[in-house]
Amino acid sequence: MLKSTLRVKDDFDLDNFKKLKAYLKKQNKGSIAKKSRILFSEDITRFCNEADDQIHLARKVMLIVGVFGACRRSEIHDLTMEQVQDNNKELIFHLPKTKNDVPRSFIIGDKHLYDICKKYMALRPVDKKINLFFIYYRNGKCTVQPIGVNTISKVPFDVESSKPKIIYGSLF
Repeated sequence: MLKSTLRVKDDFDLDNFKKLKAYLKKQNKGSIAKKSRILFSEDITRFCNEADDQIHLARKVMLIVGVFGACRRSEIHDLTMEQVQDNNKELIFHLPKTKNDVPRSFIIGDKHLYDICKKYMALRPVDKKINLFFIYYRNGKCTVQPIGVNTISKVPFDVESSKPKIIYGSLF
């Protein structure tokens, strides 16, 4: 990776520096790459069933949307109320702006997960100025402050709070 980056960005050929190449190989010897953890469906189900709604309702909904929609944290953050469609048995999410410029949609049709999302949506203030879907949730109430991308990216760590903080692949 270092070699190709230097070649592309700086037009620098590392092959001419044999001692440097040997030194870098020697320094890398014995290093072990960190493995990314993934969340299993059992972890998600346990969190959605056992976590207290007074504290974790917004996190539950972010987790559901993130997993069902395979969303990045910026896509979760930029989700607006107009992009969510409720037909009283399932929620349809439309993502017009994505990283790869291909709009996509997804559905949350599971009754239990739909009820969790619906509960969060019912607690949102009716104020039309607040357009973002995810706003702060504290003590059983929603505030008017939007949730930031860094808070969204911490949700997978909340799901497995009993385990040490481990890097999660591309989840959120």
